[in-house]
Amino acid sequence: MINKKSKKKQGFTLVEMVIVITILGILSGIGFLKFGEVQQTAKINADKVAASGLVTATNLAIQSGEIEINKINNDTDIIQELVTKGFITVAPRPQSKDKESSFKVEISEKGDVSVLIDKEPFYPEKES
Repeated sequence: MINKKSKKKQGFTLVEMVIVITILGILSGIGFLKFGEVQQTAKINADKVAASGLVTATNLAIQSGEIEINKINNDTDIIQELVTKGFITVAPRPQSKDKESSFKVEISEKGDVSVLIDKEPFYPEKES
């Protein structure tokens, strides 16, 4: 006759399984939150690179004489001018904002170039 107490227990109890699943759920939730933050940071960095490229192309156009600072007004679409004159191939779209957003390049009277997204200054970054 086999003693029931000496028999080995096989498998896991329901409570043990619930605890493991709960811990895995918590860890995966934390992972998804971090992934979302990383994704948004990557989009913002992509916009910074695009804005930097716009500034560089605008400065090249100014230096070559293709864009004259004294002829620029608020209605001038500098990005379209850069595309037309071959300094960039296409007008970039912001990745970190909604689909209706757009970049706008402004040139000050001194020749300083800045980039806006939806009328908000984006490049150069404000110093903290």
